[in-house]
Amino acid sequence: MNFYEDCYIDKNIIKRTFKPMSDVDCPWHRDLEDRIIEVLRSGKGWKFQVDNELPVVLKNKMILSIPKKVFHRLIMGEEELILKIILN
Repeated sequence: MNFYEDCYIDKNIIKRTFKPMSDVDCPWHRDLEDRIIEVLRSGKGWKFQVDNELPVVLKNKMILSIPKKVFHRLIMGEEELILKIILN
């Protein structure tokens, strides 16, 4: 079950929209490339967590840098979350 929808803006830029789902947890994962994430719209309660760190509340216009192969996850909020993902 996919809890997000991707819209490719360019081959290295993705607009990703997450819909809140009470019965789904976002999995811990790691990516094969570095990523820059810009929060375009954060609904209430969304958080981002890197392995061995406390979760951070996501806010509009926030920029996150995620190095490749670092475990991380999203914690679901109550409203829609829209991110711009830039693949390096």
